[in-house]
Amino acid sequence: MNTRGDKGFTLAELMVASLLFAMVIAGLATIYATLFKQTGRVMSENMLKNQATVAMRAIKQEIGQATMLTVPALGSSSNHLAGCRNLLSDGTIVESSAKAYMEGASSGFGFGCFRFCVRPTELVGSQCLTGSQTPPPCLFYYRPESGLVAVAWRNQPNSPPGPAVDDSTCGTSVGGILPQQLASNLVLPTGVGNYFNRTGAGAVEGNVVRTAFVLRKDKGPNHGRLVYEVDSTTQLNMGLE
Repeated sequence: MNTRGDKGFTLAELMVASLLFAMVIAGLATIYATLFKQTGRVMSENMLKNQATVAMRAIKQEIGQATMLTVPALGSSSNHLAGCRNLLSDGTIVESSAKAYMEGASSGFGFGCFRFCVRPTELVGSQCLTGSQTPPPCLFYYRPESGLVAVAWRNQPNSPPGPAVDDSTCGTSVGGILPQQLASNLVLPTGVGNYFNRTGAGAVEGNVVRTAFVLRKDKGPNHGRLVYEVDSTTQLNMGLE
C-alpha cells in the first residue's frame, strides 16, 4: 500500500512523457524516410549517369578508332551508326600489322566492323521490354571482339561491311554476335532529328558525328521522373573515308 511519501508518476506526467516520446519517434521516422528517399534518388541518378557514360565511351571509342563510316551517310542522320576499323571503302586494308590484328581481325591481318542501333520497339526475349525497368527505345552495340566465330564482322568485305542490321533485327544475334544493350528508355532531345547525325562536308569534316539522346527513368517510389541528356560530337581519328 502506497503512502504519501512514496515517489511515482501521475497520470498527467505519463501522458506528457508518452506524447514527447511519440513526437521524438515521429521526428526520427520523418528524418529516416527523407534520407531513404534522397538516397534512392541519388542512386537512380547515378545509375542513369553511369549508363550514359558507358554508352558514350563505347561510341567515342569506336568512332575514334574507325577508318570508315557506312551509316549514317554524309550529310544524313540515322538511328544506326556503323563503320569499320582498319578498312577503307574500296576494301583496302589500312595497316597490315600485329596492331591491326589485335584491334580488328580474328585471323590474319584484317579489319573489324561495329554497329550501334537504337531499337524503337520492344524485343521479346531481351531486357528491352515495355513495362519493364528497361523499356524501349533501346541502344544496342555490336562489337567485333564479341566472339572469334563472328567472322562475318571481320575479314569479310561486303556492302556494307558487316552483316545488315535494321530496326527489326536490331538487338538480335546477327552474324554470330549477340549485341550488348547499353541503354534504354531513350528519347531525342528537342530539335534533334535523330540519334546519330553526320556532317556533309569534306573528307575530314564529313567524319564528324553528333550523338544525341536523352535517357529517362520513370517515376519511382523514391523519386519523380529523371532525365539525363547526352549531346556529344566525335571525329574519326584518321579522317580518311
